[in-house]
Amino acid sequence: MGAGDVWCGEESGRISTMSSAAGFSGLSKIGAHTRFVSGMTTVRCLESRTTWSHSLGDESIKVWRQTVTQGTSGGVLEGLVEDLAMRLQAMERALQGHKTAALEHEQRVAQLKAQVRELTEALEERSFALTATKTQLTEKEEEMEQLVESTATNTSVAGLLRATIQQREYVSRVCFYFVVLV
Repeated sequence: MGAGDVWCGEESGRISTMSSAAGFSGLSKIGAHTRFVSGMTTVRCLESRTTWSHSLGDESIKVWRQTVTQGTSGGVLEGLVEDLAMRLQAMERALQGHKTAALEHEQRVAQLKAQVRELTEALEERSFALTATKTQLTEKEEEMEQLVESTATNTSVAGLLRATIQQREYVSRVCFYFVVLV
């Protein structure tokens, strides 16, 4: 914005610029905040100069651009120093932010490594317990097979005993009838 411009913060959160040369009519509105503007501060002034040069001899046009930085106190050199100081501070803040983020990431990695170690130990314990359970299961299956075999044998013996008892009863009845008849 040029000399004689006024910047105003609105309740809507926009910033309006007005020019004294244009009778303070609104030049532009910039969306800045979602709510009202609490305050504004001039940090530095930039002036851009564009110069064109042309030559009929070589039939060319050259465009020259120059940006002059002025601090709030005025003067080009002070403005450049101010600008460099602000850039340096911004870089230092960004570097500190990166260092903090890197430290947080390192701490998170250390936590994750500790969790992996704990989970690995728990997995090994569970694997050992699973192996022991599998061994016990195999032993119980063998015992069950022996019981099934002995049950089958017992069933055969029981069948033979029943058959023997039935034969005895038959023989007893036959003998009884024989005794009765004789």
